[in-house]
Amino acid sequence: LKGSIRVFCRVRPLSEKERNQGDTDVIRQIDPMTLEITHHTKSLDLMAKTETHSFRYDAAFAPGNQDAIFADCKELVQSALDGYNVTIFAYGQTGAGKTYTMNGEPGGKEGIGPRTIDEIYRVMALNGSRMKYTVTASIVELYCNEFLDLLPRRDKKEKRKEVEVRWDKDGKEVLYDNLSSDVCPKAQDLRALLARG
Repeated sequence: LKGSIRVFCRVRPLSEKERNQGDTDVIRQIDPMTLEITHHTKSLDLMAKTETHSFRYDAAFAPGNQDAIFADCKELVQSALDGYNVTIFAYGQTGAGKTYTMNGEPGGKEGIGPRTIDEIYRVMALNGSRMKYTVTASIVELYCNEFLDLLPRRDKKEKRKEVEVRWDKDGKEVLYDNLSSDVCPKAQDLRALLARG
């Protein structure tokens, strides 16, 4: 997957409130990669008009389930452990389902984040006889053009410094100055760090 950007689309189902107020689904999944949106309008002469548009993605879920979505992301863990930079992020308006997709909920509906943590440590255990891994984690947020360190300091008196982002001297790696991090030897350590941040 080196150098590959993939775009997935997940459509959340209508909420009970939306159904109760008469909203209807306008998205139909055509195949595993294509979504079709139907838009109903009325023209100035009050004639009903229907427009249909199709959008193609690397994968589409309408709404899909947490297992299926993670199955399509799982191979990124191996890429990361092979030394490649990997980023998964969710984008969408408030209420679109980003948090549910990324975090999920306990009881078999865990999202991409918790499943990725489990997969990282599973793959590390499989390769433990021939490779040595160290997991170091930080949590950084880009908010209003500022990078924020989301890990609280263990020493509450320590003043938080501004996080600075720069390239290394060869221009190949992004470095974060003044960003706190913790070593996480076990999956539960990384989960605890995320809960803390």
